[in-house]
Amino acid sequence: MMDGANGTYHFKILVPSVAAGAIIGKGGETIAQLQKEAGARVKMSKATDFYPGTTERVCLITGSIEGIIRIHEFIMEKVKEKPDPNAKIAIDFDNKQPAEREKQVSNKIKPENDAYCLT
Repeated sequence: MMDGANGTYHFKILVPSVAAGAIIGKGGETIAQLQKEAGARVKMSKATDFYPGTTERVCLITGSIEGIIRIHEFIMEKVKEKPDPNAKIAIDFDNKQPAEREKQVSNKIKPENDAYCLT
């Protein structure tokens, strides 16, 4: 969603609660540094405030498209690193073992039309 003519966009995503701490960092240092570098703002729902029916927190990223993409990529990396203990285990049937977290998460960027799609 774009906010007026000033080029500020709002991007909302769901973040697994197990990854939120790694995204925020101790005392908020990690997210503060990232916001400064990316030139975008991040607002995460409270630790006990989950999206209905899930254990995921709502994350609102506000800024330029470039800033939003930078922060989103950082968040996706942290999500890949943190397995969700409540999620159904994905099985890599070729190797008969649990699939890696990175195979459970993907993102696609289509810069030609500024569309951003998560799968």
